[in-house]
Amino acid sequence: MIALADYELISIRPGILIVRVENEELKVRIFPIPIHVIKSGENYSVQINMVISVDTNSPKFGEPCSPQNIMTHKGVVPKEVNVIRKPEVEINVEGKEIRVYLEITNLVVYPDFRDSGGSPCVMISWVLFQTVK
Repeated sequence: MIALADYELISIRPGILIVRVENEELKVRIFPIPIHVIKSGENYSVQINMVISVDTNSPKFGEPCSPQNIMTHKGVVPKEVNVIRKPEVEINVEGKEIRVYLEITNLVVYPDFRDSGGSPCVMISWVLFQTVK
């Protein structure tokens, strides 16, 4: 039987990336947020949502970030991506400690589209790994 399990959030360690694209250097913070913990027998599966914050050394005005804009334009692959720290979440479920690690698999920058602080839009894909103790 599959069921949602109650969990206690122990810690969130945001991921930090330094990204270089064209003439800009971006600091990307990735906050992994646990949404659900699914229990099937003795197995657990954590579902994660990510919140991304981007700071730039060169803020500019541009069209707002939106799914409609991003879907119709081609992004830029960064020249360089330095992973300072990987995103990680630690939760407690029924007396067991679950650590969730996220590995970034793809990162695309949309320099023509900007958030309210003048930083470019960024799309990130990831895979999730977890350990249960």
